[in-house]
Amino acid sequence: MKRLLCAIMAFAALLPVTRTRAEELKVDTPMVAAVLMDVGSDTILYSSFGDAPFNVAGLVKLPAILTLAEAFDEGVIAAASEMRVSARAAKISGPTAFLSDGETICAGELMKAAVMISAGDAIVTLGENAFGSESVFVDNINATLRLAGVERTMTDACGTGMQFSAQELAKLGKRALASGTYQKYCLLYRDFLKHSDGRETELVNANRMIRSYTGCKGLVTGSAGTSTYCGVFAAERSGTAFIAVVIGADTANARFEAAETMLNFGFANFVSKRCLKAGEVVVPELSVQDGTEKTVQLIAREEVRLLLPKSAERDLRQTLETPDRLIAPIDDSVALGRIVYQDAEGTVLAEIPLYADRSVEAFGWRDVFSAIAAAFLAGG
Repeated sequence: MKRLLCAIMAFAALLPVTRTRAEELKVDTPMVAAVLMDVGSDTILYSSFGDAPFNVAGLVKLPAILTLAEAFDEGVIAAASEMRVSARAAKISGPTAFLSDGETICAGELMKAAVMISAGDAIVTLGENAFGSESVFVDNINATLRLAGVERTMTDACGTGMQFSAQELAKLGKRALASGTYQKYCLLYRDFLKHSDGRETELVNANRMIRSYTGCKGLVTGSAGTSTYCGVFAAERSGTAFIAVVIGADTANARFEAAETMLNFGFANFVSKRCLKAGEVVVPELSVQDGTEKTVQLIAREEVRLLLPKSAERDLRQTLETPDRLIAPIDDSVALGRIVYQDAEGTVLAEIPLYADRSVEAFGWRDVFSAIAAAFLAGG
């Protein structure tokens, strides 16, 4: 089943670049690459070879797992659906749920194994059954990558031969953080997959941070031998969330230490402030001249968050710039004003466009006659 693709418009004004001093963060753990990203604004607070692609071990399966999680979220896959394991899926190597060719198992159990241990056999079984074939599943995985802003193309469900950068993994991690299905399973530490023949496969999540790090929201780990320990980690405290990506640490412990160092830096120094909600009314009434409507409201289309140094949170300044009145016709897709956010030094942090809550047509002769007739009938 193919996913309906939608076009996404990205407004630069909604992705403010906050001035930070990322050089203050020192990560002493040996590793190939790393990134610390603020979830609310996509601001990169730390990057070491963050835009260079590398081998990322089991993290190559994240796009496929994310595609499946979003299919659950959207109702494309029902947790109770029975799915048949193919010979191809049963032969998948690497972390597996020990599925047998021809067995049937419910989708929810498979998804649990896919998220908790990146089980390749569970991923392929879900993809083949939900989308009709692995090739169509791969088409949808590549659609997920494009929607996440990752310009790479996978050729099979398990990401054979793929490389990703730490920044690309952070983008995928942000989508995983927003998926209810992914969150449901990635925070489980130990569970069991129940087979139809009564067998049970123990599932143990390799991400120890879900048990030890305050506010950890899980995500995914992977390794493929010495010096290839990788992970995408998310944590949230009091509305501020960060994603830390580690590629190529020497040991599992080093991987977690690097992630904790980055996350600790983020929480100690920055706060994500929500300035506007999506659809929030900023100007409750603005008069319209020569229109079929007398007034409109001005709204912010998207949620707006700014990443601020904790020391500067109280110094945030806001300036509203709107006309005194509008002249019809009014197109609700055209910005009619803006809010400007500045720091204490007057540096512009973000400029947020404001739009009319509805379009308004110009008042024509037909409207004049209708108004006269209505007034006459009301008076008679």
